[in-house]
Amino acid sequence: MPGHNSKPDFLDMDGDGDKQEPMRDAAKEPAAQEFKDKKMREVMAAKKR
Repeated sequence: MPGHNSKPDFLDMDGDGDKQEPMRDAAKEPAAQEFKDKKMREVMAAKKR
């Protein structure tokens, strides 16, 4: 079963509400890119402080 050892999408990166799908699959969805960009901006802003 592919993906059975994958981490679940506990962050709900793609915003679809499915936190049981593999994070690898969720990260491929377009909404996930927006989530990753937002998190990166937050991390970079925190580093500047």
